[in-house]
Amino acid sequence: MNETNAERLERFKSNWQGGSPNLQPADVDWFIEQAERAQELEKELYKTKALPMLMELEKRKYENNRLREALEFYAKEENYNVNTTNQWEPLILINQDHGEKARQALEGKRDG
Repeated sequence: MNETNAERLERFKSNWQGGSPNLQPADVDWFIEQAERAQELEKELYKTKALPMLMELEKRKYENNRLREALEFYAKEENYNVNTTNQWEPLILINQDHGEKARQALEGKRDG
């Protein structure tokens, strides 16, 4: 009998539900082959779907860290304090930066 995999499975299900499984050794071998094939397909699916997703996740983590560093610079209150050691040229880190850290972060650069 030349039946497709779908027909064979349907026959097994029908027999099982009808109370007469009547499985032959060749049928058990077929079930094992199908289970092994399913495992191989799952592995292949992982490679084709999960790996690119993991790579994209790492890329986004890197970008998130880069942007977080820039935000932390602007969030630090001490960067707004005036350096009073030299009254003639007071230094305020934020004023010296002129938004450079933000621009570099948005362009994908990391401040050295």
